[in-house]
Amino acid sequence: MNVQNALQVIHDQEFQAMYLVLGTEKYLQKQIRQAFIESLQLDVDDLNFAEFDMEEDAVDAVIDEAESMPFFGDYRLVFVENPFVLTAEKRTNAPEHDLDRLISYLKNPVTSTILVFLLVMKNWMNEKRFQNN
Repeated sequence: MNVQNALQVIHDQEFQAMYLVLGTEKYLQKQIRQAFIESLQLDVDDLNFAEFDMEEDAVDAVIDEAESMPFFGDYRLVFVENPFVLTAEKRTNAPEHDLDRLISYLKNPVTSTILVFLLVMKNWMNEKRFQNN
């Protein structure tokens, strides 16, 4: 889906449980990110908003947040920056990640959570563990 189609889907609130925003243009990723925030009428201090950086935060923290029910709202919005765990790339100083737990969540996501992975990369060499799961 291109950026304009994605922005229209977000504006129309036709949400899916998960998104992978892939590309090298950080500006376009910021546009999509802002569209989610505005469409859900959230701000960064909202209890239904969370953001993580996989270079600093373990996948367990992301899944714990994603599995939480929204607080006085319809949706919980969770952004995940640098989701290198979805690639074949290895990072030396990153925390340990429970990929089995991530795969389990991806198979059965919480429908009231919108989980958005923001991956700055031109070509996605997806991890074989995520194929056909």
